[in-house]
Amino acid sequence: MDEVGQPSGLNFGRKVAWDRATALMAQPVGPHLPKLIRDAPAINWLADVVRDQGFAFGLPNPSTSRSKRQWISRDDFDASVQSIMARFRSLGIAGIIKKPVPLTMLYCWLRLGDKDELNAAISVQISSDFGLLDFLFGLKTWIGTSDNGVFQHIRPEVIGHFLDYNQIKLRLQKMLADQYPPMKERVSQVVGMIEDWDADDGTSVDL
Repeated sequence: MDEVGQPSGLNFGRKVAWDRATALMAQPVGPHLPKLIRDAPAINWLADVVRDQGFAFGLPNPSTSRSKRQWISRDDFDASVQSIMARFRSLGIAGIIKKPVPLTMLYCWLRLGDKDELNAAISVQISSDFGLLDFLFGLKTWIGTSDNGVFQHIRPEVIGHFLDYNQIKLRLQKMLADQYPPMKERVSQVVGMIEDWDADDGTSVDL
């Protein structure tokens, strides 16, 4: 299920398939979901399933609670969250960002798991410059416009959900000034994907 998508690699086809599969989930599945999460390879899609039920239970925002969308008992849901968090820890951030849609897993961890634990895992990942670039690349999403067609971009507000965007921008600017060609090429690729990179937000530095 994680690998479902269009040949071009776009996530639009995958998202439609995931939504349809999630819509088929029903009450008989509930008691088996924790074990399914422990054993199934489609952890990316299952993170989407768990997050969907999190919204239905009003987590973390009670205003999203929708009892009619709940097809799992609260006990089985809590057990499912524990199972998926164990999978996330086992994968680590380095493993998560290799999945087809890392943001689904990262947001599941952020909204339903231990934020301090997530922050610590991200800190390990971004301790090196290459690790930071890999993490930022994992935050990309697809967008379609009439002017530019379909392309990937990284939204500053998404970065801000996991990191201090201004600090990251300063770090990227300093990396851009590095004369190490492989690094500079990778940095340029990531920076080119960040939406409104050139906006004056007070983070520019004298390089």
